[in-house]
Amino acid sequence: MSGLFITVTDAGFRALVNSSNTGTRAVSLTHIGLSAASFAAAPNLTTLPGEFKRLTTFGGAAVAKDTLHLSIRDDGPEAYSIRAFGLYLDDGTLFAVYSHPDVLMNKDAAVSLLLTADVRFQRIDVSQLVFGDTVWLNPPATETVQGVVELADRVEAVAGTDRTRAMTPDGVKAAMDARLGDAAPSPFVKSILNAASALLLRAALGLGNAAVRDEGAGKGLDADKLDGEHGAYYRNFDNLTNVPGEFTAKKHRHAWADLDGVPDTASRNPTFDEVTNKPDDFKPKPHPHSASDITSGVFAPERIPALPIARVSGLETALANKVGVTGGEIWGRLILTRDSPPPDGSAYNTGHLELKTTNTSFPRIGFHRSGADAIAIVYEGGTSLTLWSNTGNRYDLWHGGNFNPNGKANLGTPSPGSIHLTGGAAAYYLRDRDSNRDWALYAHGDRVALFNGGGDVVTITPWGSITANGGFDDGSSYRLKRDLKPLPYGLAEVERIVTRIGRYRDFYNRDDRLRLFVLAEQLRGVLPEAVNDDGLVIDGERYATVQYSQLMPPVIVSVQQLAANARDDRAELAKVRDSLDTLRSEFAAFRERVMSLSEGAR
Repeated sequence: MSGLFITVTDAGFRALVNSSNTGTRAVSLTHIGLSAASFAAAPNLTTLPGEFKRLTTFGGAAVAKDTLHLSIRDDGPEAYSIRAFGLYLDDGTLFAVYSHPDVLMNKDAAVSLLLTADVRFQRIDVSQLVFGDTVWLNPPATETVQGVVELADRVEAVAGTDRTRAMTPDGVKAAMDARLGDAAPSPFVKSILNAASALLLRAALGLGNAAVRDEGAGKGLDADKLDGEHGAYYRNFDNLTNVPGEFTAKKHRHAWADLDGVPDTASRNPTFDEVTNKPDDFKPKPHPHSASDITSGVFAPERIPALPIARVSGLETALANKVGVTGGEIWGRLILTRDSPPPDGSAYNTGHLELKTTNTSFPRIGFHRSGADAIAIVYEGGTSLTLWSNTGNRYDLWHGGNFNPNGKANLGTPSPGSIHLTGGAAAYYLRDRDSNRDWALYAHGDRVALFNGGGDVVTITPWGSITANGGFDDGSSYRLKRDLKPLPYGLAEVERIVTRIGRYRDFYNRDDRLRLFVLAEQLRGVLPEAVNDDGLVIDGERYATVQYSQLMPPVIVSVQQLAANARDDRAELAKVRDSLDTLRSEFAAFRERVMSLSEGAR
């Protein structure tokens, strides 16, 4: 990772200003916070959103005026993902934050985390930042910074242009061979290179005194002439012999400006009017048109592509408000009207809703209104309607011809708006069709219970207490969940939970029992997922509630962390015991040696 632009907070900038407000001062970075959240790194942040761990095992060093190399290490047993981190000063001030939408690094419980990154600051000289612990530094080496350096390969050594990689002996040999030849310089060349003076160099090359003479054109010496003429004579074309009369020109180019009589269309594309032999009609190539460009003509229906409902604008929303031919739910009133006279010529105030099947052996059932005040449920062939259940039981609809009041139970004397059962236990019975078992909802003097013949299954008391013989289960299958991530909470958060003992207020619960509490308002700042701010409404006032099952995962993580610490402590204790055993053995041997020397001295 390199070049991560980090945001310095407003509090971080204030910490950099010296006490006299005339410049900056050095500040000490002592902690780094880790977060799995992705957020906008705003300067007004004072805490790191979603922070789940804070480390001191990190270091930093300035590798450029605006670039800081960070090294972070965590050997803990937790598993987590990192999307953001924050740098804290020694007084707890959030100095700078960085956040990324994607995961920067994942840590498994069985491995250590080692994260290195080059962080770039804007408007800050990073040399003003001091770190409390530099043992974890691992910066890239430069010509001025000590650190990790990469070794150059043979190709990079021969090129000789890299200023960040180091040379190996093999790379040095490759570079020398590329410039001087394999196994160069030879012993002879080495002897020449070792010549300490021009005289010794000429002697090594076997040159006499002629090598020091001032020779050349215009020096008056004939030894450097060809047929009595210096080289300048032969560079004159007029002095050459056997010159051909013509020369074949080599392939070359000319600019338009160097040519005469060039037509206009040779230096530009001709206009349409300048093109000759044009056809009278042009057959267009297949091409698309926007629907808004088609303003006339009939579009062939077979050209309309088969589109899913979601692709037709507004269709899915419109159909969502319709009842399909296969059925559906209608909320509110269903009103049937007629906009024209019915085929049988009846009056407008006559209407009916028919239920029928494609099997003609089953009669049609109608909900029928005739006249101004007559409503009836009829079926073809008579007025007696029989209903059948899917188990074959027959039920007759009550009407004037079959209703017998003597076969029905009497109601008690109800208060307004209530129904009382008399003549036995106050219970409503429900029959389980598959197991043929009766379930009863009945009332005791102080509770309402759901009963299945084997004991109270669920009871509700007037003060709001709910009990269930088998306990309460939450759906917890892996297949019921999504977006699963490592838990960011543990022992640190559990230690922050405030607990109290007390009683409920009478308007909520009047049983006056002494209870153990956590406080929703305080818990929200520690474990917000366990708090529902609108969980309870009383007389229009909203009260926060706590889902206690949400507290169990952080407690489990806390126990796991404590267990890991205990294992580490036991391991350290075992080492101490081993050391003590070794010291005891050495002391016993030393004591025996001293006693032996004492006996010898006697």
